[in-house]
Amino acid sequence: MGSSVNGRVPIALAGLALLTAGCATDGDEPGGGVGWVSSPRTEKVTHVVLHHTVAGLGESLRILSGREPGRRVSAHYLVTDESPARVIALVPEDRVAFHAGVSRWRAREGLNGVSIGIEIVNPDGNAHAYSDSQVAAVGGLLEDVIRRHAIDPRDIVAHSDISPGRKVDPGALFPWERLHRERGIGPWPPADRLRAEHGSGAALPSPSEMRSLLGRWGYRVGVGPGWDTADRDALAAFQRRYRPSRVDGVPDPETAAILRVLLAAYPDTP
Repeated sequence: MGSSVNGRVPIALAGLALLTAGCATDGDEPGGGVGWVSSPRTEKVTHVVLHHTVAGLGESLRILSGREPGRRVSAHYLVTDESPARVIALVPEDRVAFHAGVSRWRAREGLNGVSIGIEIVNPDGNAHAYSDSQVAAVGGLLEDVIRRHAIDPRDIVAHSDISPGRKVDPGALFPWERLHRERGIGPWPPADRLRAEHGSGAALPSPSEMRSLLGRWGYRVGVGPGWDTADRDALAAFQRRYRPSRVDGVPDPETAAILRVLLAAYPDTP
């Protein structure tokens, strides 16, 4: 049995006994019952969070079903690494899945309650590129979710964006630029504006300026004097997504230029 997203991406329904045996229900702790670990949703969906599993398909399903002792983890969708890739629907969108953990983006603390969580099977994590089939499946799913929930481009985020320093998924090899170029998904700095900004010979940004730019874009940053661990983690998360050729958490003119161009192209919204 299955359905499709925009008529293109096959979605396997998680009602199959193979996938639901031993899962929790209604947000209870794992064990017994049929259903994925979740709770009722009380707020509007405003964000999408992308993850990678760092596990194979079978292990990913076991973890996301809440069947691993001591772990209460779930997601709304899982994109497989098969050929062709499938989108497996796990938790209904009108329920909260537990995928974001301790998280913050812009003014929002704790994103589980307002987000759709998408896990992508990638056993090797940051060392393994995503297949064309996976990218197509993720893209089709995102198009549908974004359209139905009217998601702001800036609120299509990586797990590393909302939990910098704690998480790095979906990693530096995830093709954010390609999804934007081919499908218009998510923010990306316009090339002409970036050339003009970066080619203007801008000086090395001060730590306070870089912190301000990162905070305006949405990251949790430091609050004390000087450049601290929170700032470095936030900058590394930003670089991992928008400048993956060098992810070091060190302020530099190129990264500052990307931030300025993005903020101009995608103005602040509540």
